[in-house]
Amino acid sequence: WRHGLRLGMHCCVCCAGPSAILLALGVMDLRAMAAVAVAISAERLAPAGERVARATGAVAVAAGLWLIARALG
Repeated sequence: WRHGLRLGMHCCVCCAGPSAILLALGVMDLRAMAAVAVAISAERLAPAGERVARATGAVAVAAGLWLIARALG
């Protein structure tokens, strides 16, 4: 039970950021769902998951800045 709970909490914490992105972009947007699913799968399945997570975060920040600039301009 403890191992399962610890693994479940780790998974929830790891997926919190992409889930928040999905919530902001629209939960029913198929492109957003596909992008988040690919990002989560890449983080979990890649041998260097930490580097993939950092790259995914950098892409998410860049995309957010682009969306803000587009909305202001």
